[in-house]
Amino acid sequence: MKSFDLSLAPWGPYNKKYLGVSNIADKERGISFDINLFPGFYRRSVLPPKDICDNGAKILKASADLSHFLIRYELMWKDLVYIDADFTCDKSGDMTISLEAVNNTEENQSLTLSAVASLKFPTLFRKNISVMEYKGDGKWLDATAYSHISCSEKINNEGYLNGVRRLDGFTGAHGIYLGLFNKESFIEYSLIKKTNSLSLRYTSREDTEIFIEVEGKKYPLILEKAPAPRLAEFKCDVEFDKFRLYSGGCEAYLDGFISGGEKHIFHDYAKDYTPEITKGDKSVTLKYKYAAYEMSWDYEDYYIRELIGSDIGNILTDSIHNHVSSTLYGEGEGHGLDLFICPVFLNAGERKSFSVKIKRLDKSVSFPVNNEFKEISVNSDGERYKLSMDIMSAVTLTNVAYPTYIKGEYIRHSTPGRLWDSLYTWDSGFIGMGLNALDKLRGEENLANYMTDESDPAPFIMRGSVVPTQLFLFREIWNSRTDKEFLKEFYPKMLRYYRFFTGIADEETGLIKTWDYFYNSGGWDDYPPQKAVHENKLTGKVYPVITASLTVVFAKVLKSFAGLLGLCYDEFDRDIKKLFESLEKLWDEESGYYGYYDKEEKTIFKAEDVNFNMGFDGIYPFIAGVTDKEKDKKILDNILNGLMTDIGVSVVDKRAPYFSHRGYWNGSVWMPHQWVLFKTALDKGEAALCDKIAFTAMELWKKEVELTYNCYEHFMIANGRGSGFHQFSGLSTPVLLWYKAYFSPGTVNAGFFTLIDNLKWEEDYSKVSFDILSCEEGSHILICLSEAEDYRLTIDGNAEAFTRVTNGCIRIKAKKGRVICVKKDK
Repeated sequence: MKSFDLSLAPWGPYNKKYLGVSNIADKERGISFDINLFPGFYRRSVLPPKDICDNGAKILKASADLSHFLIRYELMWKDLVYIDADFTCDKSGDMTISLEAVNNTEENQSLTLSAVASLKFPTLFRKNISVMEYKGDGKWLDATAYSHISCSEKINNEGYLNGVRRLDGFTGAHGIYLGLFNKESFIEYSLIKKTNSLSLRYTSREDTEIFIEVEGKKYPLILEKAPAPRLAEFKCDVEFDKFRLYSGGCEAYLDGFISGGEKHIFHDYAKDYTPEITKGDKSVTLKYKYAAYEMSWDYEDYYIRELIGSDIGNILTDSIHNHVSSTLYGEGEGHGLDLFICPVFLNAGERKSFSVKIKRLDKSVSFPVNNEFKEISVNSDGERYKLSMDIMSAVTLTNVAYPTYIKGEYIRHSTPGRLWDSLYTWDSGFIGMGLNALDKLRGEENLANYMTDESDPAPFIMRGSVVPTQLFLFREIWNSRTDKEFLKEFYPKMLRYYRFFTGIADEETGLIKTWDYFYNSGGWDDYPPQKAVHENKLTGKVYPVITASLTVVFAKVLKSFAGLLGLCYDEFDRDIKKLFESLEKLWDEESGYYGYYDKEEKTIFKAEDVNFNMGFDGIYPFIAGVTDKEKDKKILDNILNGLMTDIGVSVVDKRAPYFSHRGYWNGSVWMPHQWVLFKTALDKGEAALCDKIAFTAMELWKKEVELTYNCYEHFMIANGRGSGFHQFSGLSTPVLLWYKAYFSPGTVNAGFFTLIDNLKWEEDYSKVSFDILSCEEGSHILICLSEAEDYRLTIDGNAEAFTRVTNGCIRIKAKKGRVICVKKDK
């Protein structure tokens, strides 16, 4: 099975609790070694830079491989008193933290910095857990290491193998949920060596009977009630190296099996957090059970302290006035080694530089690093957005958490933000597009992480809203480089992904709902009709519009690629026809929106007498291109007069009776569905709408990021201010895509239904050529070249008109043929 880990530096901003730098200490066990920085004012305050909230730690720059990144720890806003920490991993795997303490005030300042080293272990959604290891003299077989499984679960959340659950106190913190099995279903195992007995480690809510089948004969085994893990003994009258387990759906969890041995010891390795400490001259060696490190520094004034407890930030805060003790205590279990650099006296206007270096001692870790900070190069008129987009680039690149558990391994994973310690399917497509705008490898690896091989028994990696944004990423990667090898590799995987959606379509209505997998149909948590469906327990009969509509988009895109690959596309034509017919009955003439469909009542879902779907979900057939001109006219009017606000496109029509000014999605502006509408505006040739969406969003983004250095989830329509998680990439990455489309030379941007091929750029981006293989009538394409006085455009050798949008960006009318665009002076 392939690895899902990312090709990143061994050191990076992978910390889950406090912003700093992390090293993978033991990948198999999911253990990391963290260095967290806690700046403060000497004997007055300390800043704990918690990942989950805005606290003054700002991510400003990063390299694509995360071998180099810059965090500013603001002590007095804005940029008055701060410490810049420049983290650099060299090719030998050593980490240097170059620190600069800055006082831009007219008063003297006294600062401190705690650089705290600690070992971190796997967590379960940010909660500490016990992670057991078998240390006995028998042979351990993990319950998740099955050779075959037959159970009711065909799709497992979180990217786990089928049947697997993360469990506190289990070996590896995972096991098999036996409640997924009926009397006929089973799980099959193979042993390395034959035996006639096994010990089963399990938990169970009540006494229950299971069966173990050996050579066709079933043997009963009673599992006694066990709220905590315990062993049950199984003995057989023959030796065996293969067996099946039948549970009948009992409420029990299986940890694994032991064959042979007499001493069965289970050790919680999450308790192996205390190192052997050896102090040197401005250095300290930390020897843990699983790794060893040396820290050294060049600042003269310091103390070495030990922090005993689970939360080092709380210990430092609670002990701010303890100026004597070398050991500080807090709640819970854990250990931190605190290099307490203090005092750092700064005169008015003064800066001081110092550094901390960390070297791994127990093994050599080399990596071909590229320390260059990654930013999007733009033409001169794009410079006004540079600061806000550079910060967004850094946040997008650095939103990586370790460890994330997927398919039996611990990996580094790109998350929407460190608040989400998990996979997240719908955000990930947008994360990938943001990454692709910055670095080819990061974008493609992000897509690969949600795709599986044909042989994978658990093929759909899903968590969260079931919105196929990987389709958007797949298409954006193609449009950015038209790489045939990429297409050949990923087209079969995308087809498999597509068939999941068509495979769950309702036979009677042809519509598709995913409530059984997750509560959120379009990523919009409190979207009014969706909220009402769940509150009134209507998920069994009410269908949203978006899922069927996006399946049409999926079909149209894959059809165009099938044609390019010379493959049959009859399947897509049949699906498009059926889905079109299904969506037609959802049109509400009175409101000009499509409605949720109530299968039992055979009517659209209403709030009293009003269509409950006056919002983005209600325009998705327009995005899918299955509306006629009359419907288009009404929907465009609703977009411009109902959804459009001063700060962008609302998720809910502001004229609707259920519109709110204080909701999470209802009452705010988000970027993702606006980007989808932007692509549709290209497909429809709606130039004014296209530009209005993009430039309104970029101006909004510029204003907020320059004010706060934060990258927020959404913006409140009531006042235009950013809200939600403060270092969010996820669904906010479209701002990078718009920035690149209008200002970055080397960019071609088309709607969903325009297929280009054979893209070629001159090295200085003064000339581009590509083929338009298919497009919608009247559709547009944006091309951004290096800026010039004028350009020359031809399609199949014929001169064509175009519209100048920015210094280097032109808008062309798409039609089939060979496009060549070049600076006139070339």
